[in-house]
Amino acid sequence: MTTLGFVIQLAISALVIVVVCGRNDFVARVYVGAWLVINLLVVIRFGVDGQLEFYSNDQRYYVSVVDQVVTNGLALDVDWWLTASRWPYTLPASVLSLAGLAPALSAKVVSLLFLLASLQLVRSRIARGTRSHLVITTYLTGLGAIGTFFSIFALRETAMMYLTLVIFFGKTPASKAVAILLLFFLRQHLAIAIVVGLLIITLLRRIRPSAWTPMRAVFTVVAGNTIGYLLFSLGFQYLRGASGVFGHQLGLRPVARIVSNYFGLQFLTAYEESLEFSLASLLTSRLLFSETIVIPLLFTLLALTSRRFTTLGQSALLAFSIYVGLVTNTEFNSFRQNIPLMPVMGLVVVQHLLTRQSSPTPSIDSRET
Repeated sequence: MTTLGFVIQLAISALVIVVVCGRNDFVARVYVGAWLVINLLVVIRFGVDGQLEFYSNDQRYYVSVVDQVVTNGLALDVDWWLTASRWPYTLPASVLSLAGLAPALSAKVVSLLFLLASLQLVRSRIARGTRSHLVITTYLTGLGAIGTFFSIFALRETAMMYLTLVIFFGKTPASKAVAILLLFFLRQHLAIAIVVGLLIITLLRRIRPSAWTPMRAVFTVVAGNTIGYLLFSLGFQYLRGASGVFGHQLGLRPVARIVSNYFGLQFLTAYEESLEFSLASLLTSRLLFSETIVIPLLFTLLALTSRRFTTLGQSALLAFSIYVGLVTNTEFNSFRQNIPLMPVMGLVVVQHLLTRQSSPTPSIDSRET
């Protein structure tokens, strides 16, 4: 497809999304407008094919899956469905591509739709919210600059953000169960970490409810990382047919890698061979995407200092700790890996900030999992 053809499809897609999703929603129209402009700049600068190298060439994989489905139909291989297809993200894109959109654009459209769904879910948690509350909530849940940035790519990040939100904030057990299943097909170890975290907190509250303290917060973090480490070893043994405990050895380097996740500074402790950008570029990007540091920092400080940490917050902290314990055993430990949990962590922070205000103010629905 030529650049002009792609641009025309891009503009038509944006118009249709505005008509369907943003006719009476100014905020949604702003998001779609930003998505359109940024994608225009990217495709004009890099070309239809070259845009898949912008930021992450992982886009090529998802586009290839969409192209494969459109060309050859659905595979009958079980492994393809379980691990290779990432079907909760690629199948909707394949449907759009069958309707005539370029495979890359169809994946980008799905990314945007998942972001808009996440935004709608977050907004539904705010009762009588003013525009300023919405702006703050959007920023602290990673749906502002970060969400818009990832919505322009043929990547699964916004899909995982939405599904994670549904797991914690879904209105029915059925919707949460479906979200867990779909998330499992997108990133298995994330779904497992969340489920284990939710189950443990639920059991502890039923067996022996107790007040939240800074010491309990530290214990939750340590226990969560230990559980994650053990889960990694069990998974490694299952997949490789090996025996024993596998993963990093206890020491300053792995501890620093673990701790850095709670402050959004993973890039300072990452292995050099896993860094796609220079340290200077990564530091500069934090000025534009400050949420990458602000959200985990505020969430961590809240967990360590508050004595009114909600069940939702406790579940998010344990799930995040288990997840960190898993991913720090691999080479790929970056903020991008943690993005799916950022909206939940951010909502915990916003809820705490609003409940501390003395005058009647908009508040987030505090129903807990």
